[in-house]
Amino acid sequence: MLLLKSFQSSGGAFWTHYIEVFTRSGFWSAVGNSFLAAGGSALITTVLAFLLAYTIHYTNLPHGFLKIIRTGAVLPMLLPTITYGFALIYTFGKQGLLTRILGHQLFPIYGLPGLLIGYVIYTLPAAFLLIHNTMGYIDKKFMVVSALMGDKKSETFFITILRPLTGTLAASFIQSFSSPLPISVFRHPSAGNTKCWHLFSMMKCLEAFRISTKAP
Repeated sequence: MLLLKSFQSSGGAFWTHYIEVFTRSGFWSAVGNSFLAAGGSALITTVLAFLLAYTIHYTNLPHGFLKIIRTGAVLPMLLPTITYGFALIYTFGKQGLLTRILGHQLFPIYGLPGLLIGYVIYTLPAAFLLIHNTMGYIDKKFMVVSALMGDKKSETFFITILRPLTGTLAASFIQSFSSPLPISVFRHPSAGNTKCWHLFSMMKCLEAFRISTKAP
């Protein structure tokens, strides 16, 4: 219903709102920033999820520590997305906990660093579950066979772990990339002001709007 409404206008023109958005100053810059943030966070998330899953399946760390890693990796899935915004503000904001302890702000949260951290926290649980579950089906005996065949450790790692996970890693990246990507900005047909609609998070929506309008 919302999609159909977006095509309607008081003047009767079918594409008025979309033409206005696509020709608006700064729109394509906002699109580029959106792809940069989504792509960067997807890469970081996939690598981090792989390292966490690898730690659980291929290290001899204490069982309790591995359980903490597993629980911590999926915990953000149980929290409302607005929680990530509050956590960033009260930790890294100008009046945040770390800012007060260190005496200066580590990085601006209303920019690429803050978006990357928020997106990574948001997409990590799904990426971790994908890679973690797939790793559970990898036969570790192939590592023994590879070692007996005289393969180098790097070759064993690639053949017995990375190669079987290629499809899962790609799926993890795509999932992590598409989740935070904003729908972008359009003019609501029933209101005179410009509104931004984001797929999952109001905080990310407002940030996308701020970038597109180049607000200070």
